[in-house]
Amino acid sequence: MLARHIVKRFAYAGLMLFGVSLILFAIMRLAPGGPEAVLVGGELSPEIAAQVRARLGLDRPLLVQYSSWVLAAARGDFGRSFKTGDPVATLVLDRLGPTLTLTGGALLLALLVAVPLGVLAAIRRNTIWDALASSVSLFGISFPSFWLGIMLILLFSEVLGHPASASTGERLTSGRASVTPCCPCSRSA
Repeated sequence: MLARHIVKRFAYAGLMLFGVSLILFAIMRLAPGGPEAVLVGGELSPEIAAQVRARLGLDRPLLVQYSSWVLAAARGDFGRSFKTGDPVATLVLDRLGPTLTLTGGALLLALLVAVPLGVLAAIRRNTIWDALASSVSLFGISFPSFWLGIMLILLFSEVLGHPASASTGERLTSGRASVTPCCPCSRSA
């Protein structure tokens, strides 16, 4: 029974990935002027547009373009950045460490707040503590992350004197620099 449920979930995930890939592919193809205008930006002469389309393989049939795109992505080849020319996979991997650090910090912060509040609300049902825990939860989920992030940066940096954020290019001297960026993310962790 459990194995069947897991297989079913993986099948749904595969269908979801297929649907998202189709939508992304279609959005790029339906952009005004075609993908070459989006990538190059601005007006193109028909000759330059044809050259760009041929270089990117956009002159091939749509089914061939889509299948080669999906097969390349399955191999881990996500193409090259049009901004820097670097492989996209390398750019993603370079940012994976800071992303995981931020995600882990947000998850830890969310658990440190949510678990005690949930336990308090469960133990003290229908009391002021239950109402307070529910209010804090509702407050936390109601505000947009970007606004809460700005307010927390102001609180930590201006009022409390903590560093507002930390650059990942230099070593942190204290864990305090990681707190502010994790706060808004912890609401959705």
